[in-house]
Amino acid sequence: MSDVHTAQLVLNKLAPAFPSVTRELFDHVHSDPALLQHPANLTPFLAAPWLLPAGSEKLLPYYGRGGNLEQLLRVQALPDPLGQSRGLVTLLYFNYQQAAMAMNCIYSLVKFGGVTSYVVVVWNGRSREACAHLNLPCFDASAWLPARVADTEAKYGDPNFIAIMWLRTQFARHVLKLGYTIHVSDVDLAYAPYNLHRSLLAYIHEVNATGTFPGERPVNTGSYMLLPSPRGLALMDAWVAEGQRLMARGLSEQEVLCRKLNGTAYQVCEEPKQCDWAARQLAREEGGEAKGIPGSDESGTVGQGGATGNVSQGVSSPIGGGGGGSGSSSMALLRTFPTPRARDLGGFREHVHPCGYPLLFWHATGVTGQQPKVDRLQRLGYWFIDDERCWAEKGRAHLVRCPLRLWRDEWVEGDFLKCDRSRLGLQYFRLPKGLSRRGVVGPLPHLTHYAAFN
Repeated sequence: MSDVHTAQLVLNKLAPAFPSVTRELFDHVHSDPALLQHPANLTPFLAAPWLLPAGSEKLLPYYGRGGNLEQLLRVQALPDPLGQSRGLVTLLYFNYQQAAMAMNCIYSLVKFGGVTSYVVVVWNGRSREACAHLNLPCFDASAWLPARVADTEAKYGDPNFIAIMWLRTQFARHVLKLGYTIHVSDVDLAYAPYNLHRSLLAYIHEVNATGTFPGERPVNTGSYMLLPSPRGLALMDAWVAEGQRLMARGLSEQEVLCRKLNGTAYQVCEEPKQCDWAARQLAREEGGEAKGIPGSDESGTVGQGGATGNVSQGVSSPIGGGGGGSGSSSMALLRTFPTPRARDLGGFREHVHPCGYPLLFWHATGVTGQQPKVDRLQRLGYWFIDDERCWAEKGRAHLVRCPLRLWRDEWVEGDFLKCDRSRLGLQYFRLPKGLSRRGVVGPLPHLTHYAAFN
């Protein structure tokens, strides 16, 4: 069996559907918190830890570890299913002014994306306090702030926004250098019912890329994954270095990545044939040959020159490098994936069926501020938090908790539980039987070729 086929089998082992925090369960554990000693009762709350009764947060595996990043990552990072890094971790960036949106993102990430391996990054006192109030795995990364940030909700393009975006990139680089595969995510998006980490890994691995980004002239930084290979580290080094030079001009991290580094620090591709051609072009430019899986040493495991050392465990396919020879730190290969937008759907519909596209999430782009973004996600059927019934601590309005819409509207998650869990995201492109006549939005013609590993 080939290395690539072995990796495909590993990545396609999906976890069962995540259990729900029902109103009945909530009432039971608040009446008798000792019930949470049983894993079957505690596990559902990993998707909504803010709903735990007071004192029960001590049962969470990350409790008390937020002051030490290495300890927090050791607890939170998911073991890499391919054994190519120290682990996989999602990095979320939290501002208390967007608490409801963060709760919705985290709930969908865990409940539908199957990701419990995440760290919530904060950078000011109120956000740190609000994050802890929600019982999340918080880490204060204010040391990575490149400039002073006011205690207001950042607006796209303003100095606060620029500083926070560069904190995000510099902190992501730090975690990458520690040897972790990173998934970096905004909170103004909600995740679809596909195993997120395995879907992204499979999509990267299929073409031996360095990472994957949403495609948008040429990339969007709202939800991306990058591997800790020499090429991944070189890209992050170039990104941060260019940012230190251009940040003062008001350029965001996405503007620098798209306008200054495309074609010099990385190259993009999407379809497998296109990616194969790009990898060979890079190899020729470097005077090498595209042999097997790039970025590896002759033994087929990750070389000691990489960030993770020789950590392959049972799968000899190493961290992707996007073309070139062993230990090369030249141009990265980033595989983009399609991100459907309102114009693709003929305007926003009241509901977009989660099984109808190979997408991994909906991103509320094009509007600013929490409420307009919430409205957009609600119209798409990707809003799971009952933000009309949130409650705040008396005299401390920044400490907010919200219940689930599921308690009031049982139908709100129904379609998300009907998707075919035998497939990964970015591969599913057919509506399940019985749904095609319900008038739900179906797949786009230009996305139907995403059927990898059939």
